[in-house]
Amino acid sequence: MDGHPPIQRRLTAPRMRALAGFALTTWTLSVAPPVGPDEPTEGTRLPYSVSAETVKADAGVYPVRFIDPPSKGGTIIDPAFGIPILRLTDESDGSQCRNLYSYWASMNLDHTKILVYCDHKPYILDFDPRTLTVRGPKYPALPAGVETQGEILWSSVHADLIFYQVGRVLHRRDVATGQGGMETDFSAVLAPHQIAWQLSKSDDDDVFAFTKAAGYCRYEGYAVWSRSQRRFLANEDLQPMDEVHIDKTGRYLAIDAILSVCAGGADPPVHDSLQWIILDLVTGTRTPLYDNPSDLPPGHYALGRESMVGSGWAASPLQWRSLATASSTLRRPRILYDFGGVRSGAHHSALADNEHWVLTSSYSGTAASASRPFENEIYQTATDGSGRMRRLVHHRSHNNDGFWDTPRANISKNGRFVVFTSNWNGLRRDAYMAIIPPAP
Repeated sequence: MDGHPPIQRRLTAPRMRALAGFALTTWTLSVAPPVGPDEPTEGTRLPYSVSAETVKADAGVYPVRFIDPPSKGGTIIDPAFGIPILRLTDESDGSQCRNLYSYWASMNLDHTKILVYCDHKPYILDFDPRTLTVRGPKYPALPAGVETQGEILWSSVHADLIFYQVGRVLHRRDVATGQGGMETDFSAVLAPHQIAWQLSKSDDDDVFAFTKAAGYCRYEGYAVWSRSQRRFLANEDLQPMDEVHIDKTGRYLAIDAILSVCAGGADPPVHDSLQWIILDLVTGTRTPLYDNPSDLPPGHYALGRESMVGSGWAASPLQWRSLATASSTLRRPRILYDFGGVRSGAHHSALADNEHWVLTSSYSGTAASASRPFENEIYQTATDGSGRMRRLVHHRSHNNDGFWDTPRANISKNGRFVVFTSNWNGLRRDAYMAIIPPAP
């Protein structure tokens, strides 16, 4: 659940529209004069097409077939599921490259830029979403000489804008022009030994939440800040805790109220211990979620608009809950899919505007094999409880180092692109993209 390498306790466990007609007809990508950054065109067909109707939706076991990775900028078809996979980086970009995490977007608002990390430094790739081409070399996401200890967040309002923090200060930057500056200083709510950590924001770029970090695996509280009101909406010293995350509306804050394993916490948590607090920032209502079979609190998770989806410890099923309900209902999640008691690590992404589906990337052991359904695979699950699935790709990443070799896939706002990390049969770690028909 935590997007930073030192925090590894859970490794086991409306704006851009989609292409017109894309979800109902065969997808033909074309090379033609531009008509807009995200519009379909007529022209020369690329050597494959993908139909939404032909996306596999069964629960069968599909062995992972060994295939060589494509070259940088090249595309292959996943032999099990028929979905194109584009390689975004290679050894020319660094000794290793990756995406960041499942709930931090890799792609910007209009899907023309991709954020990747090579040798732990953030870079931007310019991308043509119609022709699936990376245009030119990567370039630094941050100003020269600037490093961030935390996350880089794409704006959900302005396509070229990013937000990032350096110590106690939140900054903004236009990656196209290089213009930017300080957004605000969080020092008013931070002790001298603390910095802001684990940034998240609402989908209108207004509400920002962060953890008060005092060092390695030392989290001592949280705060929530509003850009429009220029004030803090919440500020609490709290221990134990791991992180906080704001939902897309900016109203509901998920507070992970257990101690990280890296700080001595139990894995899995102690039965019936407090695991989450859901805070309504408007009413002040706090709803606790305990580690028990009825609450089914998630371990790895994703937040949508007034919703939370995730899977928990010890073979917990994939589940969804509304945050905009009475406490008694919030504590009774909807089961999306029961994997039959099999424990497997998974990350989840709800970044697409279409929240009728959630993206999951699963990982298991050190070998990228599949002896059971959905193992070492990237797939989507319907959030209505119908049990519908969309099988997308095998990521082919061997989980060697316990964190960065996991795929941590995230989905674009229009639901067409899935960026993930893979060391591809244990060779080298790079960023890849699956190109998918948006879910209905």
